[in-house]
Parts: sequence; C-alpha cells; structure tokens
Amino acid sequence: TSVKNSHETIKRVYRRKRRVETKRISTGCESLDQLLGGGVEEGVITNFFGDSGTGKTNVCIQITAEVAESGETVVYIDTEASFSP
Repeated sequence: TSVKNSHETIKRVYRRKRRVETKRISTGCESLDQLLGGGVEEGVITNFFGDSGTGKTNVCIQITAEVAESGETVVYIDTEASFSP
C-alpha cells in the first residue's frame, strides 16, 4: 500500500504544481473562459472541433487577437485552409 500511497501523493503534487504554473489565455468571452477553467492553456496546442458554423474559427481568431494585443507572438494554424485574410 505504501507504493500506492506514494503514487497518489506524486499525482496530487503534480496536479497542484501544474495548477499553479499553468498560465491561461483569455478567449475574450468571460463565460467561455469560466468553462475552460480560466481560458486556454498557454504553451500547448489547443484543438477546437465541432460542426460547421458553430464559431470555432471566431473563437480562434479572438484568442489570436487577445494574444497579439498583449504583445506576445502567436501562431495560427488553419488545417482546413478555410481562413481568408
């Protein structure tokens, strides 16, 4: 049981540390930020998926604008070539 307890302790410490160190980026929509636990995680790839016309591109463009407005660099990857500048 001590191995199991050690494993559980390591998981708790990892989760606590991750919560503290995870910076989140606002989506520009307070209710969506709340749903996502404060926004999307910084430094990871976030994938939005769903039916056509549900606002995925709009959310991504809004997040891109939030990041750019803060003076940071952002990479926007459109895997379906549906974005028209």
